[in-house]
Formats: sequence, C-alpha cells, structure tokens
Amino acid sequence: MFSIHIIQGFDQGERLEIAKKIFRFGRDSDNDLQLHDSEVSRFHAELQPDGDGFKVVDLGSSNGTFVNGQRISSVRLSSGDRIQMGKTHIIIKEHGSEDANDHSAEVQFDDNTAVESQILESIVPQFGGGALPVDDARVTTGDDGQSKLDAEALRSHLQVMYQTTLAVSQTLDIDELLERVLTLVFEWVDADRACVLLMDQQTGELTPRLRKDRDEVPKSDQLVISTRILDYVIDNGEGVVSTNASRDERWEASESIVGNKVNEAICVPLTGRYGVVGVIYIDTAVPDQGALLGKHVRVFTNEHLRMLVAIGHQTALAVEDTYYYRAMLQSEKLAAMGQTVTSIAHHIKNILQGIRGGGFVVEGGLQQDDCVTIAKGWDIVKRNQERISGLVMDMLSYSKDRQPERGSVSLREIAIEVVEMLLPRAAEVGVMLKIDAPTELEEVLLDAVGIHRALWNVVSNGLDACADVDDAVVNVSLGQREAEQFIRVEDRGIGIAAREIERIFAPFVSDKGGQGTGLGLAVSRKILREHGGDLTVSSVVGEGSTFELSVPAKTANMGESKSDSESEQDMFETGVVPRT
Repeated sequence: MFSIHIIQGFDQGERLEIAKKIFRFGRDSDNDLQLHDSEVSRFHAELQPDGDGFKVVDLGSSNGTFVNGQRISSVRLSSGDRIQMGKTHIIIKEHGSEDANDHSAEVQFDDNTAVESQILESIVPQFGGGALPVDDARVTTGDDGQSKLDAEALRSHLQVMYQTTLAVSQTLDIDELLERVLTLVFEWVDADRACVLLMDQQTGELTPRLRKDRDEVPKSDQLVISTRILDYVIDNGEGVVSTNASRDERWEASESIVGNKVNEAICVPLTGRYGVVGVIYIDTAVPDQGALLGKHVRVFTNEHLRMLVAIGHQTALAVEDTYYYRAMLQSEKLAAMGQTVTSIAHHIKNILQGIRGGGFVVEGGLQQDDCVTIAKGWDIVKRNQERISGLVMDMLSYSKDRQPERGSVSLREIAIEVVEMLLPRAAEVGVMLKIDAPTELEEVLLDAVGIHRALWNVVSNGLDACADVDDAVVNVSLGQREAEQFIRVEDRGIGIAAREIERIFAPFVSDKGGQGTGLGLAVSRKILREHGGDLTVSSVVGEGSTFELSVPAKTANMGESKSDSESEQDMFETGVVPRT
C-alpha cells in the first residue's frame, strides 16, 4: 500500500492512501486529489502503476513537476521521494501492514550473559577538521617524499559520503530515512544485521526504531544487544568495534557484547549538532571462522568504523532536521488553533454584545409598550442572528473539504439573485450596485449554493470597501473566455495595497474591525478552487479593486454529470481509498 502526504502548501497536512491505479493531481475538482494552489495546473500530473511501484508523469503543466528538486516529464518513484507542484510538496511512502515503528519484539537488551568480549578499536568522532575517514594503511610515501592517498580508496569514500548525503536529504520521513541508510550500509559493509536505536526525546531512553537483516542471511528471532556497549558508546561518544573472541578489561567477564554466536559488531553514536540522538549497530551473525586457524580473523576494520562514524553523523543531522520540521509543524498547528479560537471568540463576543443590546432595546419597548422601539430592538437581534449564522457557515465551508454538488446552473441567474438581495444593504451604506448580465451565457455545471455564497461574500466586501466613499459604485459583470465563465466585481472603494493582496485571502484577516469575521474571501476562494476555478484580485489604492470569480465552462452536454453508481465506479478505477 502507498500513501501520499502533503507536507507544504495550502493543503498541508492532507494524507491519502492510494491503490495501484492511476491517481491524478491538479487544481480541477475532477482530479483524484484537488490541490488548492494557484501555481498548479488544472490537470497537473498523475501517478501511474509501474511494476510494484509508481511513476509520476507530468501532464503538460505550465510550471512543471519536480521530484527531489529535479524537473521531470516522467520518472519512477521510490518510497520517500518528494514531489513538488507549484508551492505544494508531497511525499510518497510505501508501507506494509506491520507497524514500521515497533521493533521492540525484534531487539532485546541484555547485560548479564556469560559471553566474554573485547573491544578491538574505538574512535571519537571529530567533525570539525574535514578529514576523510581513510585508513592510515592507505597513506603511502612516493619517491618525492610527499604523502599520497590511494586514489581508488579516496574515490570510494567520496562516493559513500555522497550517496549517504543524497539518501538523507531526499526525505523528511524518519523511517524511510533510516531504511535508506541501512540499505547503503549493507552495500558497503559485510554486516549481516543492522539496527538503529533512537533516543526518546521525553525519557532519554534508547528505543529500537528500525532493524534490517541481509537478505541472504536467515533472520533470527531477536537481536540481542548489550546495554554495556550502548552505555559506553552514549556516555563516551565513541564508536567501537567489538568481538567475542576474547576479553577486554573494560567489560566485566559476565557481560556480553551480543548473543546468537556473533563474531563482531560495530556500534557508533548518531552525533548531531546538539548531542547524541541515537546509535547505529551492525554485526555478523555467524561463528568466527578464524577459530579454525587458531586466531581471530577480523571482518570489520578501522576503515569500516571511521566510515560508519561519518555515516552516523550525516544521519544524525537528518534526524535532527526531521525533529525540527515536525516540531515546526506542530507549533504552526497550535498557533493556528490558538489564532482560530481567539478570532472566533472575539467575533462571537461582538455578536453576543449586539444581541444583548437589541434585547435591552426590546425590553425597554415592552416596558413602555412602544411597538416602534420593540421593532427596532428586534431588528438588531435579527441582524446579529444573521451574523452568527454567517460565521458558522463560513467556518464549516472553510474547515471542511467537500466536492461541489454540481447541477446545470445559470451563472447569470445566481449573479442577479445576489445583487437583488444586496440592493437594500447597498442603499443603506449609500453605494450604487449595478449588474451587466448578458443573456447568451450557457448554463454550466456548478454547485449553485457554493457559488452563491462565494459571490455574496465578494459583493458584500465591495460594498463595505465603498461605505465611506462619495458617489461609490459597485459593478457586477459576467463574461466568457475560452473554457471558462467569469463574474467580475468592480468597486470604486479605498483599494488594497500591493503588499496586502495575498493577505486578504488568509483566514481571520479583516480590516472591518468588529464587523467582519475575516473568513469571507478565504471561503470564496476555497469554493472557487473546489470547482477548478479561482478568485483573483487587482487593486489600486484610492481607486478601487476588481475581483474576478472564474469557473470552468462545463455544460451538461459534455457528459460531466454522473450517477452515484458511476461516481463510485470512478473512485474504484482511479484507486482512491476513502479516508476514515
């Protein structure tokens, strides 16, 4: 099973599981995943099954599709790859039925077995000098008396570090990152088993995060690791090569390195910028063949240890970056939640004050048996009831993803109805509200309720912008170009500064004081983008603003309307697995 995670962009936080079918991305609502990103094309790219995985194919998008920073037309994906479309960043991940994070049953900590052990070598990581982890045995002296590095060894080490850096830089998923690192370790070192243990950020205890066995080696039930080794590596910050061939005075004779007939092991700290975040542990799981010769034959050398220490450092930096990114997302979510709660509470408080004021007027009218005063107070109460109803509807519209309930609708009729309903309000604030609605526009497939709400918000915003302007006019006009219809709302109000253009579409941003919720334009743009259209604005301070609501000009004759059974069949064929 594969899943996609949106880690950056307007739809950040979205997660969707996908089956082995074609899966399409784009701004149009007919895509399997609609992206609310103005830099994404209507039909931008799609995932196509490719063997046991997927490839991503660009569909001729305007701004291109990028995988791990490289623009592509078509490329096979690996788990953990990052796809970028516009400002939207997506990670694709493959996962099985087992919990990838729970390896506690596969790894056992042991500090009291009868196997004796010896440290063959240890090394303290040093990352400031820029020295390559090259074995001293590879340094030779030429005829000219100058030290020379064996070119083949240098190329090999550079390749190792390059591949490691590439592997850890292409994903923000810890499990995928560690899987890639251990796969590379098996390519470079003759280890049979490997394990990464990460430090719990709350308790400070080492927890098995990923275990991996070489394919050709039978997997043992448990990997038994001595806590004495782990404590030594963490406390001293050293990487060690160990063997059970003989004793080392640094370990007590009764304590083990590793069980299961282990010959040798390397354990290195994951040392990042701010300390140790875990360890990498590798070992051999076969008896010492050198015992037949009467001496120990080493599998892991000083070169392997140095290389693994360097790999551990690169891995630690990537793990820290992942922790930082996760903390940043959490902080943003909490900040957004706090902002939302504060804004909603503020608006509800203002509305309640209005209702209380209206109730006070009604009460005074009842006491004096004054019907005019009662009517005035009741009108205040009704207006505030409408405000709180509007706030609730905007909150629901903005917070909930929904597919438009399309029907064959006249955009002209919607615009006329909105203008007629807002004429009393326009007269109240002294603004002339006009409409130019050509009769030749065809009916198109739209969600009438959603478009009505979007246009209502935009026209209301125009009236508010003209409230204190002499001879103010708001003009609503309709038209069609190529494959879309549009409604243009022009006001001769105060205008919007260029630096504020995008800000006005953010939720809870309002310049109306206590009168606005700051959700109207955000909701309107979201509705339009759910239709595969958009809401754009141009403005000049002191002259006014022009908002344009555009929607695809799809008609019923195009065969876009589908029955429920057809929609369910489409969902099955495109491989979308509904979220629960």
